[in-house]
Amino acid sequence: FPSHDSSPSCPQNLRWPFLVDRQQLQQRWHWRSSFQNETEFIELIKKRKEFFICTDERATADYIYKLLDDPEIKLITSETTDDEEIDLNKYKKCIYSPKIIYGLDCINRKDVFGYYKETTINARSMIQQIARTRDIKKLYFYFDKKKFKEPITNDFNEHKKYIERKNKDS
Repeated sequence: FPSHDSSPSCPQNLRWPFLVDRQQLQQRWHWRSSFQNETEFIELIKKRKEFFICTDERATADYIYKLLDDPEIKLITSETTDDEEIDLNKYKKCIYSPKIIYGLDCINRKDVFGYYKETTINARSMIQQIARTRDIKKLYFYFDKKKFKEPITNDFNEHKKYIERKNKDS
């Protein structure tokens, strides 16, 4: 995750926990966050028999649904009626928008893909959305519009020293 987020939308108290969360994510889940382009990301999804795709916009969920063109995929967006019972454990393939952030869980082991444009939900909600799958096999991210700078280093202590120096100077 963009653990070094310094954008105004990232509250100060969330910046350091993401560094820790990133280390924990790497240890618990096999994950990949960099793709050359959207096509590479979509082609990887097409190779999977079971997956969930989290998005931060209904339009993105609709777009990916059309790209994958697979009748087995369940699409859950704001257009999904409240009358419809949603049980994530029933679906082998599912794409969902911020309609699902809290409350629903899937206990089945699956690959999870996060396709984010960083428009409607913050990083904490992205994590909540991804965590709806309680037993993640592999976790993949694609950020269409990266708002963060590449890290100076991947070492936690180096980041901490850098930020302490920057805070001291300001």
